[in-house]
Amino acid sequence: MAGLRVLQGQPHDAIELAEHALRLNPYPPGWYYWDLGFAYYAAGHYTQAVRVLRKEEVGRLPAKRILAASLAQLGQLTDAHEEACRFLEINPGFLASRWAATQPFRREKDRQHFVDGYIKAGLPL
Repeated sequence: MAGLRVLQGQPHDAIELAEHALRLNPYPPGWYYWDLGFAYYAAGHYTQAVRVLRKEEVGRLPAKRILAASLAQLGQLTDAHEEACRFLEINPGFLASRWAATQPFRREKDRQHFVDGYIKAGLPL
């Protein structure tokens, strides 16, 4: 539900849902943290997103993309570019514009928030 709430423009609700799920499951799969990091980024809580998305349990490719965007939004451009390069090594065909065209965000400004972070991190448009 957390991911859906982000797409609906309700990142604070998404954070609550993801944090609740983590409290209920002491040994969660990595995607719980990915959902929480996704929600933190959407809410503009970049420091928290970085903290969560750097967890070893996450280890998922999309996490590198959102981690790079979070770092870029914090002004940590060197680290953001390094994460973006790691992401592109595994996903060389990524384009932020192509990604944006496939994402069912309810509000365009929410989609653009992610695209802006990706571009700031050095991912191709």
